[in-house]
Amino acid sequence: MRRFAALVVVVLAAAVALQPAAPARADGDPCSDYLLVGSLCPPNNPRPSQPQIGHDLSNRPVLVVVRGKGLAETMSRYLIQRIEASGNITLRTFTEVSGLEGNGRLERVHLRDSRTNERFPMPIRHLFLMTGASPNTGWLTNCVALDGKGFVKTGPDLTEENLATWRLKRPPYLLETSRAGVFAVGDVRSNSVKRVASAVGEGSICLQFIHRTLTE
Repeated sequence: MRRFAALVVVVLAAAVALQPAAPARADGDPCSDYLLVGSLCPPNNPRPSQPQIGHDLSNRPVLVVVRGKGLAETMSRYLIQRIEASGNITLRTFTEVSGLEGNGRLERVHLRDSRTNERFPMPIRHLFLMTGASPNTGWLTNCVALDGKGFVKTGPDLTEENLATWRLKRPPYLLETSRAGVFAVGDVRSNSVKRVASAVGEGSICLQFIHRTLTE
């Protein structure tokens, strides 16, 4: 391990996508790590080519499967409204994937209602897995304050307890962590918008705080 002395540090570590559990057999245990969006395909339809998939998703029924009670806790309201207004999207809540099935390619997905334990197959050929992400901040433990999921807390999200060792007269800047001069931007930051454009914008804003810090 190499050590460096620095007046300012910016943490720009990317979050790591979570790996879903291995798909179960049709009669296996549920793969509860899946949040699934699938295009419902009649079993005898020819397999579409890659350029056609986007067209198929906009013209065929689409099933959105959510393990919880809804989308509000993890999705922006405007996206939920678009789903609700769409005539070809069906939302199933409290539903898990219990198995994947097919001969050389995906043909059916077996689902399970977590409330009734009812299991049923659906003719689905295309899956989009939304698995979430890990903040990849284990190396920052005991260095800066992290939230319950391991993302770096900054600015107004820092509590008095987090700032027990803060020695400056000013409060932390918007993107500054519990350690003065250490900033966090992008996916790694707690309560940030997990988008590339947002990370770029936060990086630009952070430059102003770096200049201020270096003149203190």
